[in-house]
Amino acid sequence: MEFCRLAEIKPFCFLDLDSTQEYLSSILRSHHEGDIVFSKIQTKGKGRENRKWYSNEGGLWFSLTLKPSSSEVLRKLPIIAATDVKETLELDYSLKGCEIKLPNDVLCKGKKIAGVLVDGEITGEHTLAYLGIGVNLNNDPRQNLEIEKISTSYILETGLRINIEDFLLKFLQRFDRSYFILNQL
Repeated sequence: MEFCRLAEIKPFCFLDLDSTQEYLSSILRSHHEGDIVFSKIQTKGKGRENRKWYSNEGGLWFSLTLKPSSSEVLRKLPIIAATDVKETLELDYSLKGCEIKLPNDVLCKGKKIAGVLVDGEITGEHTLAYLGIGVNLNNDPRQNLEIEKISTSYILETGLRINIEDFLLKFLQRFDRSYFILNQL
């Protein structure tokens, strides 16, 4: 499998982590494009504006270090990543009824199935981004009373379990192409 832009993916895998985004940016202090942190469970996952993201086992929770070529690319990362999550669900897993709720959510039949978070920094001519993504796949977000009416998952919509690693690989291939093209503009 070849990647255009993310040629040197370096995974860090955990069973349980406070937040993949915090680990990548604050503990690892990653500056290597392609560092990726996964966790089966996040106990303090976060979304935009520091909203809590419930990350129980069965979902896909990860953060990825990127080095966008410009602040314009950085600005477009949330919509590109959300589009690629949506397309992976639709094209590779035949999930119907998906749409993007700007700026960074993926909905299925009006309920949140995925979220994207980008923390970026620009220092002089250097741009660094931490892309965090959470996708409800085999988990049941209805178990949490705060989000039971507004969230869904792949298994709730289809009755089918999904191989999380396969989903991740398909997403990364799609995102790598989009990110590569975006950085060429």
